[in-house]
Amino acid sequence: MIIRSIKAENFMKFARLSLTGLPDNGVIGILGPNESGKSTIGEAILFAFFGQSRMSKSSPLESLIHWGSEYMRIEIDFILGIELGKKRLLRVYREIDRFGTNYAKIMELPGKGEVARGNREVTAFIQNHIGFDLFEFHHAFYHDQYGSRQVDNSQREFLERLTGVRQMENATERIGTEIEQLEREFAHYQKDIGRNLKQIERFSRTSERIPELREEEEKSVCDYVRVKDAVELAVQTNDVYRGLQGGGNGGGRGFKDLASARGSQLEDGVNGLLEDYKALQLRCLEGDLEDSALASETGKIRQALERTNEFLDAYKDLRRNCIDAREVLESELYGSGESTLKTRLGTLEQQKAGLAASLSGGFKVLVVAAVFFFIFAAAVAVLAIKPELMKSFSESFDPRYVQFGCGGLCVLALLFMIMKYVGYRGIQSHTRGLTKNISRLKKQIQTTKSKIRDYLRLEELKNSGAPRDYVDAAKDFVTGLAAKRLEEFRGRFSSMLGLDPSDESGDYTDLILEQVDNEKACRRRINELSQLSSKRLKESEATLKKAQSSRDRISNELREAEGQLAKKETLDEKVAEYENAAMQIRGEIDDRRAACDLLKLCSATTREKVGPTLSSYLKCILPRLTDGRYRDVKLTPDLEILVFASDRSDFIPAAELSGGTNEALMLGLRLGLAQAHITSHTSQEQFMFLDEPFKMMDGPRVVGALESLSQLSEELRQFFVIQPQCGQEQVDALDQVIRTEVELTELEIDFGA
Repeated sequence: MIIRSIKAENFMKFARLSLTGLPDNGVIGILGPNESGKSTIGEAILFAFFGQSRMSKSSPLESLIHWGSEYMRIEIDFILGIELGKKRLLRVYREIDRFGTNYAKIMELPGKGEVARGNREVTAFIQNHIGFDLFEFHHAFYHDQYGSRQVDNSQREFLERLTGVRQMENATERIGTEIEQLEREFAHYQKDIGRNLKQIERFSRTSERIPELREEEEKSVCDYVRVKDAVELAVQTNDVYRGLQGGGNGGGRGFKDLASARGSQLEDGVNGLLEDYKALQLRCLEGDLEDSALASETGKIRQALERTNEFLDAYKDLRRNCIDAREVLESELYGSGESTLKTRLGTLEQQKAGLAASLSGGFKVLVVAAVFFFIFAAAVAVLAIKPELMKSFSESFDPRYVQFGCGGLCVLALLFMIMKYVGYRGIQSHTRGLTKNISRLKKQIQTTKSKIRDYLRLEELKNSGAPRDYVDAAKDFVTGLAAKRLEEFRGRFSSMLGLDPSDESGDYTDLILEQVDNEKACRRRINELSQLSSKRLKESEATLKKAQSSRDRISNELREAEGQLAKKETLDEKVAEYENAAMQIRGEIDDRRAACDLLKLCSATTREKVGPTLSSYLKCILPRLTDGRYRDVKLTPDLEILVFASDRSDFIPAAELSGGTNEALMLGLRLGLAQAHITSHTSQEQFMFLDEPFKMMDGPRVVGALESLSQLSEELRQFFVIQPQCGQEQVDALDQVIRTEVELTELEIDFGA
């Protein structure tokens, strides 16, 4: 990854920062006094790519905003090498403000199409496509002026992550934890297997009795079913007799009440009793009672009720005929047709009113015609007596013509008067005829209303009077079909009405009261049968209880034995399952132990190879960084650097060397780690940011180091080097220079101009 431009607004020291056209290769020096913003450029790179900087680790992000400003934004254009000869130009953009906004995106240039939006997507894009996170970048490509002077635990962690040693150790620890958990699970399975085997041994003794218990159960079930059928039959019979006892009427009280009942109460009572006794007789003859004595007593009551019901049905038909007769009268009187009495009366009255109006108008016309007749008659008489009067009016008219005209008009008036008089007399005659018809219709209406009232009073006797009262009241006024039905009813049921003096049995009420003794005889027989049925039921229930107890005892024993057999089979399956699971766990434990051994061996082998690999790289670059004073170096597995001192003819620790040499060794180690990271992860051209790497080096060594940086590797192409104090020789060794000032808050440089 190579940086092409850095632009920032209101970032830390700078109100405006613009570094464009940065070269792809070479060393770019950042020169200036302290507090002039040199390290701010490195902080800008960290924040742009990772959303945080060294300063923001201990302070909120708002502390990065320039003093007095409300927001900060930064964007960096960089080249990302995907494959050899194929590169992408991208721009990372971030913006924050003091109100909580934190926005990030990555765009592909030149079209500015977004490839990642939001902090999560930008972070994922950086890690997936660039090949490192903040931790790896800080320990590989960012040489910190404070934390890079000696080998610390974080560098060891980075090297272990880079080489995979840390991942292998973490995997070893994780697998060890899994082994402990699997061993506990294996012990748990072994414990369950032992406990289940003891239960299986105990259940086996009980399950051996299952065939014997099944035979006993089958026999007990047959006995129980046989006794239960007998009990159900006894219960049904007993329930029948109890129902008959409970359905009684208080020793004939029902028939006594029925004898005094009237109307629908009488009819419903007779129908209900008749249905009950029909059903009872049928059950006695063909059903579940089968008792001939009870059937005989029930038959007597049934015959009497059927006779009474026949009488009541005929009585009901008679009432229906009377109601039909009343409805016919009401239809004739109040119907909706034109032939009803009310309608005819209204029509006649309307005709009479119209004739009265015509009579009044005809009289007036007759008077007017008489007046005109007398006027013309007088005119004729006057002209006949004194013809000279006409001449006084006009001499052009002949008096005879006038006389003849008046005479003609007089005759016409007389004829008109006679015609109107004849019509007037005809209207008077028609009016008298209508008056007679109206009087006759009114009398007929009064008669019809009287009959309707009689029929209504007759209907009131339905629920308040006896059938005989109804018949006596109806014979006085019924006519037509109703009268015929009344005579037939009286002739057919004279004895039931009490109209036959020769019949000593009385009317229908006496017939109903005679059934009280018959019903008492039925009740006595029912009580005897109920007592006998109850006794049989108790004996059957006692036998059933014994059979049920025996069946339940055997069923419980069999159920318990089958349950233990099922438990034994379940436990056998569980034991087999546990044994298979235990064997699988044992295999997994063995596999994991083998994996741990391999990981430990691989980790140890990798640690042994890391030192020589980095040592060979340091041997190449150490002479360039120390002016050839030190040429041989080696690294221990703990990253301890040992340098060969020719004056001592031995390897000595870096702590015994001078500060400048020690600084050169740390820089070389950092370059080696960067090259190792590129080789193992990114495999593309990369920039490095070195923050004051030459504090303790003398001038010639600094010049040599600067000249050597761009020649160390084909992948490490672009270097940003911060140097607070720099001589002219060192400046000449730089490819490009960025100068900062303490008072300068805006920095704009275009390297491509």
